[in-house]
Amino acid sequence: MGLTRMVTNQQRLAEIGETLLAAEKVAVVSHLRPDGDAIGSALALGRVLQGLGKEVTVLNQDGVPESLGFLPGCQAVMTPAEIKVPLKVDVTVALDTAAQERVGEAVWRSIAERGTVVNIDHHISNPGYGDLNYIDAKAPATGEIVFDLI
Repeated sequence: MGLTRMVTNQQRLAEIGETLLAAEKVAVVSHLRPDGDAIGSALALGRVLQGLGKEVTVLNQDGVPESLGFLPGCQAVMTPAEIKVPLKVDVTVALDTAAQERVGEAVWRSIAERGTVVNIDHHISNPGYGDLNYIDAKAPATGEIVFDLI
């Protein structure tokens, strides 16, 4: 009988952090009809990764809602229509997206090579569709998880 290795939340965040640090190109995506948690999380992670010298594309199928236009850096969020050549990235981070389909078909088509898919979420219904998953149903928002990751 094999041993099952239990991974703590801190270890999983560290593994995700190491994966992001090793990447050169990262896509950060969030769910259709985004709310403040989806856009805020994506912008925060995108800015930090850019500050670390990564080439980052923040992508949302519906873009930034007018009600969230006050968020610093929100003009950096792209829609699939703005992607002229499908992206080739080392890591794709899906934030606040309980089901892979909620990212949007057009977003997935905009990423030709996804690399390692990292799934960070707070929805209990998330099946863990990424290569690396951090799902904490006790977290009130994905933004809190992103804060801990940063």
